[in-house]
Amino acid sequence: MKLDIRRRVFALNSKCLNCGTTNNLQIDHIYPKSKGGSDVLGNLQVLCAKCNQKKSNKFQSLFSLSKEVKSW
Repeated sequence: MKLDIRRRVFALNSKCLNCGTTNNLQIDHIYPKSKGGSDVLGNLQVLCAKCNQKKSNKFQSLFSLSKEVKSW
């Protein structure tokens, strides 16, 4: 994933979209890369390491977030 895309994702959201923490943030693919998802901005979101691991390679709709997801 290109650095400019990573910066834009973090600029849009600086906390985990699931639990709200600001620690150990990672960029997650809403539609998993392993299932054909791409690195386009609309397919990326910020999750903490714990929530990202819990989501694994599930589709976003199968991983129900406890908070409303900000759509790009």
